[in-house]
Amino acid sequence: MRTVFSILLVLVCVVTGKAGEKVLDKDLEPLKEQVMLTLRHIYNADSASASAEISSLKAQMGDHPVIGVLQALKLRWAYGASYKKPPASTGTLEMLARVTEQVEDKDKKLRTDEMKFLAMAAYGLMAEQYYLAEKSYKAAGAAKSMYGYLKEGFELCDEYPEFLCTTGIYNYFRVTFPERHPLYKPFVWFFRSGDLEQGLNQLEEASEKAVYSGTESRFYLTHVLLRYESDFARAFPHAKYLHEVFPNNKVFASLYAEACVRVNDYEKASHLGSLISKGNDEELRKLGSLFQGFQAKENGDLEKAKRLFLFATEMDLSRNKYFEHFQSMAWLELGRLELDEGNDTKAKEYLKKANKVKRYDVVGKALEELL
Repeated sequence: MRTVFSILLVLVCVVTGKAGEKVLDKDLEPLKEQVMLTLRHIYNADSASASAEISSLKAQMGDHPVIGVLQALKLRWAYGASYKKPPASTGTLEMLARVTEQVEDKDKKLRTDEMKFLAMAAYGLMAEQYYLAEKSYKAAGAAKSMYGYLKEGFELCDEYPEFLCTTGIYNYFRVTFPERHPLYKPFVWFFRSGDLEQGLNQLEEASEKAVYSGTESRFYLTHVLLRYESDFARAFPHAKYLHEVFPNNKVFASLYAEACVRVNDYEKASHLGSLISKGNDEELRKLGSLFQGFQAKENGDLEKAKRLFLFATEMDLSRNKYFEHFQSMAWLELGRLELDEGNDTKAKEYLKKANKVKRYDVVGKALEELL
């Protein structure tokens, strides 16, 4: 999506949750624990349990905005937890449109901060759905509406920790995104300035304090620390936490495996690779082989390591663009192995392939030293 508002889809995460110490309104306080349980099922890729909890909540809450957001988030992670793209869903868009209508039909003075948060989440999920349906214009419109609520959240972080997540991500990527993508620099003056360190600290604080957006905060914090900042020691405990709390989520498992590689715990990385590979999903077997390759290399079984890394390079990029990052890791390791054996021509071929698909600084910096 080549518009100014495509930046928003990078600058902000899509979260669901409610601010402060209440679910949405005082009369719904007794349901807070059930909403939290629903979110745990969603992030653990347990769609059946999540659906049962959402149905129970709907019976108690009726046509409440939180139901539509939870339904959309469930769909997102039911596929996303295995690196699959969720299908564009007309039904989901209708539910999310209903959420925004419920909030925006109210007098502005009567809108609660919790409702604003829900509207922001709904618009973010709508933007993602429109993007999947290749409706870029509508995606940009939803992102623009989301940004309006995001700006309101900037001033609410002290009182409502949930807003620390989106504000932290915005502050970080508002600085780093135009630096990494100079083409967009002429456009970013439209947006409020950011602060890289403040953004990281806000994500860290949200990971500990936010009740509902804590998981998204920890996920994005780990992603940034591991792949952009190369702060592996700081990223590691967050990656470990995500996997241990949500063991069925393959995205979190691969994030933890990558963190293990960065701190040289290749045995644990290989074990996680085996977990990721379990089942009949060929693409996940390729992903798991990447992390098993590091242990083979560490054990001195270089031919096995090459086979595993080469298998990882076959990941289907049409399934998920994030596979490019794992491909780049595999090509980089293959290049290093060939360099160690004095095969400079082959090594250069592999390193160029890594450079072609690299997504993040952690691989880019390594390639700068080798190419």
